[in-house]
Amino acid sequence: MNSTMTERRRPLPSIATVYRPIEEYWEQSRPVGSLDGGPTEALNPLDAFLVHRLLELVPGHPVLIDAANALTGGASSLIGMHHPRAVDVWAVVDAESLPSRRSLESLQRYSGRRGATPSSSFRPVDRSDLLDDLAGQAGAIVLADARGGDAAGLAVDIGRWLDARPDALVLVLGLGRVGNCPAVSSMMSLCLPGSGRRFRLLRELSEVLMGSSLGMVAGDDHPDVDVALMRLEQLYTGNYRYLDLLWRANHAALREARIDADVLRGHLTFGAISEEIEGLKCAVREANERAERAERATRANWTSSAPVEATASASPLTRLRRRLSPTPVGSAWRLAKHARVKLAPTPVGRAYRLSKRVALACVARGR
Repeated sequence: MNSTMTERRRPLPSIATVYRPIEEYWEQSRPVGSLDGGPTEALNPLDAFLVHRLLELVPGHPVLIDAANALTGGASSLIGMHHPRAVDVWAVVDAESLPSRRSLESLQRYSGRRGATPSSSFRPVDRSDLLDDLAGQAGAIVLADARGGDAAGLAVDIGRWLDARPDALVLVLGLGRVGNCPAVSSMMSLCLPGSGRRFRLLRELSEVLMGSSLGMVAGDDHPDVDVALMRLEQLYTGNYRYLDLLWRANHAALREARIDADVLRGHLTFGAISEEIEGLKCAVREANERAERAERATRANWTSSAPVEATASASPLTRLRRRLSPTPVGSAWRLAKHARVKLAPTPVGRAYRLSKRVALACVARGR
């Protein structure tokens, strides 16, 4: 393989590689104001990985507008800051929200300790200026969080974002089960038929993504959403099907440990069943042996007597046919017979039979 191509090829991302910078940030910054618990409580590792892949699958130069950093403690901004595509990151800040200001301070301290962020740009954006800035920004991907408690307000904000920038893509973290999550109900009300918007849950793409709480809202005519979701779905079908993987793993373990045989031997009826099976096997072997002996005897008798009787009673034409059978003449005759059988149901065969009947009729009339 070309060494230049090998050096340029980036390794495929995984949950571990995507989430490792978030864990490091959490250990170093200890953000205040985020959800209680560790980094996995603030940001689901699977959701972080899916956001990373969507940033990779969307064409152009994406801009991650992080409106969820107050609840994630700034961890959601790191998805774009450490993305290999040099994604621009906007951290949406609410001047009246203490958790939002503290998350921004944590991100700035973390960036200062690292010297420079891996992304091409990182800047805070005041929430009051977001609509104006969003209207002039192509490739916008807005990241929101449904765990703030105001599901109706979140739906209103998403509607305004998509009105300001119809080609924007909105990703929503923290969505629960359908029927139990107010945010899911609000998203479905926002994306009614005829509204020009569609709402999707990424966990519906594949069995292996069932642990995801990420949703997506975009316009019906968004040029890139269908292709990106199709490619994401294809990445996690086939060998990634959970039930198939589980069955293969259990089957291999049972086959290697011979557990089925051990369970059968330990059963109370194992002795009687085993004896009956062995008796049936012996009876089948004896019957097969008798049938083989009878067949050999019949074949020997036919070989010794049949040629003499057949030769004595056969006509001269039959004897000539037998002598010609192994010769090229016999081979040509069998080939012609085979071709006639194959051509019989075709138009060629029907034309042959029609011409034969016409010829016989003409001969019968004396013509």
